Amino acid sequence: MRFKPVSLPRPSSPCRQPWRRPVLALLFSSAVLTACGGGGDSGASGSTAQAAAAPRLLRSQSYDKAPSLDALASSAQLLRYRMPALRGGETEANSLLFLPRGQAPAGGWPLLVWAHGTVGVADDCAPSRRFQDSPERSMVEALLKAGYAVLAPDYEGLDAPGPHPYLSLDSQGRAIVAAVEAAHELKSLSLSKAWAVMGHSQGGFAALAAAEHAPSIAARYPLRITLALAPAADLPATLTELVERVRDLEAKLLAGDASVAEALVETAYSLAFNGTMLAHGLQAQDPALKPGLMLHESFVPLAELALRDSDCGAFEQALQTGLAQHVQAGGRLSEFRSVKPDAFEQPALRAAVARNLPGRQRLQAPVFYLQGSEDEQTPVKAARAQAARMQALGTALQYLEVPGATHSSVVDSQLDTLISVLRQHHR
Repeated sequence: MRFKPVSLPRPSSPCRQPWRRPVLALLFSSAVLTACGGGGDSGASGSTAQAAAAPRLLRSQSYDKAPSLDALASSAQLLRYRMPALRGGETEANSLLFLPRGQAPAGGWPLLVWAHGTVGVADDCAPSRRFQDSPERSMVEALLKAGYAVLAPDYEGLDAPGPHPYLSLDSQGRAIVAAVEAAHELKSLSLSKAWAVMGHSQGGFAALAAAEHAPSIAARYPLRITLALAPAADLPATLTELVERVRDLEAKLLAGDASVAEALVETAYSLAFNGTMLAHGLQAQDPALKPGLMLHESFVPLAELALRDSDCGAFEQALQTGLAQHVQAGGRLSEFRSVKPDAFEQPALRAAVARNLPGRQRLQAPVFYLQGSEDEQTPVKAARAQAARMQALGTALQYLEVPGATHSSVVDSQLDTLISVLRQHHR
C-alpha cells in the first residue's frame, strides 16, 4: 500500500514542543561539531463500571487565542471542568473545543479528542495558553477541515491545580474521559455521542490511556477508535535505547561520519529532556520518588527549571545552553550527565513505570498504531513489542510502521492515512 506524503506547516513557537523536535540551532555550530570529532556541514486499568452522570463542566468561555482558525471553526471555546484527581478527590482541568463551519450532520459533529504531545510540566506550557504558537494547531486545522469537532484537553496539572503527572496512565485517561463528559454538557452544541481519540507521543500514550478508561462512559459516549501515533511505550527500554543510541552515533561521528551529527544532538537532547519530564511526572504521582533517583545530582538544579510555572521555555533554553557549553568545553555528548543509565534498576522506579505501561488489558475499541522506523524518541523496538503485546491480549490493533520516518515526520507524512482510518470508524 502506497502512502501519499503530506507536509503540515510548522508554526514557530516561544515554547516549542520538545518531544517533537527541539530547537537545535545553538548546538549546530562548527565548534560543536569539531568538539565532537566531526567537521564540515551537519549535512493502570480503567474502571469498566458505568459511572454516574455527575456534572463535569464548571464553565465555558469564548476562546480568542487561535485567530488562524477563524476561517475553519464556527466556535472556539475554553472549558473548565472537574476530573478525578490522581491522588484522590477531584481537581480542575481545561480543554479547548473547536467546531467546524457549516451544517452539522445528522447526529451531530463527529467528536475527535486530540491528545497533545509533550509540552512540559509547568502551567505556562499548557496548550490552551499558547495555542496559536503550538504545533498542535496544524493537526487541529486538518481535523476541522475534515469535518470533525475537536476537543483538546490540557491534562491534569497544566494551568490547573497541582503538579502535572506526566505519563500517568490514570491521570491522562481520566482527563480525556472527563473532558468528553464536560463537552456534552454544552447542550447548545451539536456533538455526536460517539467519539474517537488520537494523539502523538505523550498524546499517543494518553490516547491509549483514554481507551482503557473509556468503558466507564461507554453506555452514554461509546469510543469508536483510538489512533496512537508514535506513543510513549516501555519507558525503561526507551531511555536505555536512547543512551545506547547516543553512544553509537557518537562513535560514528568520531569515525568521520558527519551525517549523523544532527541525529546525535537530537537524541542526546531527547534523553535529557524526556528523562526530566518523566522524573517530575513520577514525583507528581508519588512525592517519595525524588528526581535525584532518576537524574544525576549535578543535573537536578537545571531540571528544576522545568517546574517554573511562569516560563515554559526556561528549562529548554537552559538545557540547550548546557549541552552546547559541555561540547564546546571538549566533552562528549555521551558524557553529558542527565539521566542515570541504571536508574530503572531501582525497584521503586521500575514499579512506578510498570504501573503506567499502556496496553496491559484488552481494549474494547480498535486501535491504529503508527510508528516510524527511524524514530529517535520512541524507538521502534519498544513500539513493536508494545503492539505485539496488545495484539496478544486480544485488542484489535492495526500496526503501521513507516520506513525511514522519524518521530515527527511519521505524522506529517501519513495525515491522509490517518483521516482515512478515522473516517472508516467514525464519521
